[in-house]
Amino acid sequence: MKKGPCLKERCKFPHNHLFIAAMIFLSWFLLFEVVIRTYNLYRAIPLVDIPSHFFAGIAMFTCIYWALSLTKVRHKKLAAIFFTFVGALVWEALETLEELFFEQPDHLKDIFFWDGFFDVIFTVLGGIFAISLLSFLKRKIRVFNSLEFE
Repeated sequence: MKKGPCLKERCKFPHNHLFIAAMIFLSWFLLFEVVIRTYNLYRAIPLVDIPSHFFAGIAMFTCIYWALSLTKVRHKKLAAIFFTFVGALVWEALETLEELFFEQPDHLKDIFFWDGFFDVIFTVLGGIFAISLLSFLKRKIRVFNSLEFE
C-alpha cells in the first residue's frame, strides 16, 4: 500500500492561497463585529445582526473549507456547508444557554426559534455565497489564480 504525502507536505502554509482568503474573510468579519460592538449597533440598528451572521458564514465556510482541503474528504464544498450549518446551530445553542445563566440587555435577548432560526439561515447563506466569492477570486484576481478551490 503506497502512502500519500503527509499532512505537513499537503499544507502549503503560509503560501496557501485558500488559507490567505480564509484569513482575509475572517478578518473582515471580526472587524465588522468589533465596529458593531464598539458603537453598540446591536441596540441602535438591531437588523445589523443579519449581515453579521452572513459575514460569519463566509468566514466560517472558508476556514472550514481550508481545513477540509488538507483532508481526503471528497465533497468538500458540501461538507463545509454542513459544518457551517452545525457551527451556526452550536453558536445559537450557546447563546441560548448564556441567556439562561447571565442577564442580557433586552436588545441582545434571543427568541431562539425565530431569531436563532434566521441567524442560522443567514450564516448558511453566507457560506453558500462564499462558494461564488472563492470562485470569483480564482477566476478574476491573479494573486488567487492558484487558489485550491474546485
